[in-house]
Amino acid sequence: MIPRAGLRSLHPSQALRRPFDHFFPRCISQINNEPVRRRGRPKRVAKLEVPGMASLSFKDGPLVWIDLETTGLDATQNRILEIAVLITNGNLDVVDEEGCHYIVKSDLEALKEMDEWCLKQHTKTGLVKASQESTHSPEDVAKSVLDYIKRWVPEPRTAVLAGSSVHFDATFLRATGPDVIESGGSQIWNIIPDHLHYRNSVAAGTRLPRNGGSTFPLGVVITGEDPLPFSESLLSTRRFIYSSALDDIRHSIQELKFYREALFLKQPRHVNAIPK
Repeated sequence: MIPRAGLRSLHPSQALRRPFDHFFPRCISQINNEPVRRRGRPKRVAKLEVPGMASLSFKDGPLVWIDLETTGLDATQNRILEIAVLITNGNLDVVDEEGCHYIVKSDLEALKEMDEWCLKQHTKTGLVKASQESTHSPEDVAKSVLDYIKRWVPEPRTAVLAGSSVHFDATFLRATGPDVIESGGSQIWNIIPDHLHYRNSVAAGTRLPRNGGSTFPLGVVITGEDPLPFSESLLSTRRFIYSSALDDIRHSIQELKFYREALFLKQPRHVNAIPK
């Protein structure tokens, strides 16, 4: 991005951040662990709570990480089989490592909604069997998940929904799917996003370079050496090998931490500028 006339020159990383800052100022502040800046108000440094010790408020920048496993991709025709939740503060510290995890009860008729890929994958991971054996109805699971979120983020419209491809999960939580229709049209899952902020924070780091020396899309090069302790396992691991939605969330959080260290911090470590 070329700075506008009359403005001071920007570091390339600042220029690249500008579109994100414009639309998602709070999300970028959370990634960099910076205080939220509002026009016309004095700058304040947010003091983060110690993870696991107290509930989070707006100043802590809470993120509610959600991952779903479903019977398909169409939120109006398919249903939720598994839901997991982890909550972090703006520094990506997990407040409760155990998190919240439920397998939703489903019958054989519901499992017929799955296409060939879903049926094969969910059978392989044991989710099909676990769903048939579960005693947790969609209504009970939705209420329990909301209670868990309120335990850590009691104030409504405070926490931001986060995750990998989280717009997919948000669509299912708000959709009028088969389980909603079977309950007489009563909304079930939407009580969860209704408690959260209207913004979503997407951890989209699912396409990282798979070998040393690969170029990142933001104009930096990762050297042949390991840039971060986590990167070796991150770059060589495929997301679908994980056996639960909670593991998927932990992986997404690690991805975002990697991006924060490699790309977004003001003084990135072990990242070299592209040689001229």
